Amino acid sequence: MAQNKIKEQLSEKCHDYLNIRLDRLLAEVKGLKVSSFEETKSSAGDKFETGRAMIQQEMDKLDRQISELKNQKANLDYLDILEIRDSVQNGSLVYTNQGNFLIAIAAGKFEIDDVSFYAISPESPIAMSMKGKVAGETLKFLNKEYVIESLS
Repeated sequence: MAQNKIKEQLSEKCHDYLNIRLDRLLAEVKGLKVSSFEETKSSAGDKFETGRAMIQQEMDKLDRQISELKNQKANLDYLDILEIRDSVQNGSLVYTNQGNFLIAIAAGKFEIDDVSFYAISPESPIAMSMKGKVAGETLKFLNKEYVIESLS
């Protein structure tokens, strides 16, 4: 399968990953809003204030996570995934002797035609170690030697 087709499929999987996480977080926010309303109706005094404060803290945490996901989604949308790259950079699909990596977002492992690929963040330590390398170069990461076999 052509590398561009693989990159397209991996990009779709990354988008799906972000959308699923975003939907899950939005559902949690909705549930907390319902809980907050019920807490308001049924509580009084210090217990009410404590319950509301805990719900608000959780809402704030979820809002930060939603904001981060939206930023990742915007970065992924902005990335020209089909651009051919001569050196490892954001958007590169990197084949090594230790595994295959799409440098885009931290989304974990995906399978395409029984081949494993890892979607990793450009800020991850392994991506930073690979950055700027070209096919044929080697790098050491966590006591393993990685040989960059090809990239696009």
